[in-house]
Amino acid sequence: MTSSASSRQRRRFEAVYAEERSFDWPLTRQVLLRLDGCPVVVIRHYKDVFNRSNQDPRWQKRHPSLILAVKDEPLLYPGPRLC
Repeated sequence: MTSSASSRQRRRFEAVYAEERSFDWPLTRQVLLRLDGCPVVVIRHYKDVFNRSNQDPRWQKRHPSLILAVKDEPLLYPGPRLC
């Protein structure tokens, strides 16, 4: 087994995709420190990469990636009116 293959087996994620806005969060820095050595891809918004058509779920299952994104407003959605 090659060293790159063995290091790939040790890594839980193939890559980390992080939104630009997420770098201001302390939790993002903690996660990236813990996953040192895992490639980090900076993206504008997670939907630009992960919400496209023609994605292959089997490929995604074999190549897991971590997404670090920021939740946009509204954080709570209004519920229905009671009758």
